[in-house]
Amino acid sequence: DEHLEAAQNALMDAAQGEVASATVDFMAKELLRMRTKARVEGVAVGAALERRTREAEESGRRQAEEAVRARQDAVFKQLRRVHEQTAESYVESLLGEAVERVSATEAATEALLRKGLIAPAIDAAEAEINDSGGVVRDLVASFLLPEVERQQLAAQVALEERRFTDAAARSIGDAIATAEAKSKKAGKK
Repeated sequence: DEHLEAAQNALMDAAQGEVASATVDFMAKELLRMRTKARVEGVAVGAALERRTREAEESGRRQAEEAVRARQDAVFKQLRRVHEQTAESYVESLLGEAVERVSATEAATEALLRKGLIAPAIDAAEAEINDSGGVVRDLVASFLLPEVERQQLAAQVALEERRFTDAAARSIGDAIATAEAKSKKAGKK
């Protein structure tokens, strides 16, 4: 009887030991599986965050490039308009001066023919020389003023582009810093 009871206790202990062993083994494997799953999920989250960060950076770069390109196109159109206007005013000025010279020459010739005197011819020649000095002065002014305006416009454009480029760089830097901060927070969890 005692022997039977000892055998039953031994069998019970063996069965309980196997159940406990199987349970501990299952729990250890489950813990390992959960840790592996958490590690894989962490890597996936980090990769997704990095991908979104890169996409945001690329999008910011594209927007900045498009804005700079649009600004350059606008500047080019303005410069072309200024050059066209300058060319038109220069041609008009030359034509006007040519008409004035021809008119003055015809008037002087007509006056000489009518009066037949040499003194008026000398006066007309001196007036034409004086007008030539004015013409030269007007020509120099018509070349210098557009150049000064062009330089001022170029300086203004450069300043605005620098401001825009600085703002884009700050925006990209802020986006990167925000993404890095989020990445660090995700890494700590």
